[in-house]
Amino acid sequence: YQFAVAIQEPKQLDFFKEHVGPDLVAQQFFQILKATTSENHQELEAVVPDPAYRKAFLTLSRNLAPTGKKFETIEFRVPAGGSPVVLTSGARTIINHTLKNRQPKTGADSAQENPEEHVGILRAVHLDSDYLILVVDDKPLRVEGLKDEMDDVIGPMVNKKVKVSITRDPKGRFHFRDIELEE
Repeated sequence: YQFAVAIQEPKQLDFFKEHVGPDLVAQQFFQILKATTSENHQELEAVVPDPAYRKAFLTLSRNLAPTGKKFETIEFRVPAGGSPVVLTSGARTIINHTLKNRQPKTGADSAQENPEEHVGILRAVHLDSDYLILVVDDKPLRVEGLKDEMDDVIGPMVNKKVKVSITRDPKGRFHFRDIELEE
């Protein structure tokens, strides 16, 4: 399979704003994508200093990386040359490891250090109310604590099979850690 993504300049530029051309956007995208798959965490921190953006880019890159079940490799390249960025299921494993190791410990995490993973159908997302509903074995599971998860990441997963990583607090409530599509 092959597909192309075009980055185009706006027809009318903003007055007094700094011009950012498509080449710079593409170059930065490739630099971030490459850094997310590196085991050298300082590389990603140098390219994306803000921790919230770093987590967002890691999650988005992970969602691009193949699981190995349907295909093993995806390659990104710029038509003008330069070295391609290749994502494999191994890169997905590295990104997952990075995401798990960078999650801050919360009160819910101290109740159970090893998160549980539940596979089910994501039926609802309520970002404003800070929870999602996962249906596992025909039973709804309310998972709280989405915090600053992005609708662009979770939204397309609604009504699809997902794997959700959670912890339980002493009262038995489920707290969100991570989510990804289950193939």
